[in-house]
Amino acid sequence: MKGNYAVRMAIAVIAWAVSIPVFAQAETAPKIIKFIVASSAGSPIDIIARKLADVISKDMDSQVIVMNKGGAGGTIAVKELLKAPADGSAFLITTDSVLTAPFLIKDADYNPLESFSYISKVAAAGAVLIANVNVEADNLTELVAHQKASKSPLAYGSWGIGTLPVRVMSSLAERASISMEEIPYQGSPPAIQDLLGGHIPLTFTGANVAEPLVKQNLVKALAIVSDKRSMLLPDVPTFSESGYRDYIFSNKAWVGVLGSARLSPTVVRHMDGVINAALSTRAMHNFFSDIGFDVLALGPDAFKKETEKESHVLRTLLQDKLSLTPQ
Repeated sequence: MKGNYAVRMAIAVIAWAVSIPVFAQAETAPKIIKFIVASSAGSPIDIIARKLADVISKDMDSQVIVMNKGGAGGTIAVKELLKAPADGSAFLITTDSVLTAPFLIKDADYNPLESFSYISKVAAAGAVLIANVNVEADNLTELVAHQKASKSPLAYGSWGIGTLPVRVMSSLAERASISMEEIPYQGSPPAIQDLLGGHIPLTFTGANVAEPLVKQNLVKALAIVSDKRSMLLPDVPTFSESGYRDYIFSNKAWVGVLGSARLSPTVVRHMDGVINAALSTRAMHNFFSDIGFDVLALGPDAFKKETEKESHVLRTLLQDKLSLTPQ
């Protein structure tokens, strides 16, 4: 295993080193690079963006700064990216919500498969469904049973329109024949604050955030959206283990780096090489493990291919199965 790790690291470093002179031959790297984050400060996406910015800034002549543009299902951040110069000075740090917003938001004036250069699918993690301690359920099965007996919709805090919580809870409502009410927030931190304050009963967060809250008996962890249990919360079952085995209940939330479709192939290759090198170190693998993420480091071609497949699945789910329309 150590040998394989060394080989991967060597390949990544070589790719990064080769990309720098190629970039320099054609274009000059901007002195300041913006990472536009489609979430509020303190969210998992923001934490990852700031870590990447810090590591990359140390290895480049450019300074990488983070700009938070949460809200409206990530479309505010997308608009900020698409109006920026296509010179490698701005990149979008986002989740799969970038694929769903055009199906759900009228003002999302972009095509997820044509408007971007897909640079790196950085990492992925399961999302934990957490509940206020006063919720009368200790697991997903009990939650559904309790809601079936209730006459009021079950409220939950989402990370914004079209984000993972919306897709999962809409699918759960359809599968379990229960009523749900979405309360949208600009990312997970404000939703968690309202859950702790008793203003909403449910929301989703990363395992790294849920773990200390569960240990302090501040929240209950009911289930995790993933293909496996989290090492941080080994006693929390997956949605599949709870009887919900559709793709949407096991598809992890991912974080990726995108650029404008107008970026040159040289800039795309360069940034992919820089990010891949940053992700290849043991320190970064430990960082992601500590926050409950698995490093993916998928390059442009693999990232785009997976995105095309996922976009089709999400379109079918949102438009055909759940009959959701842009609002």
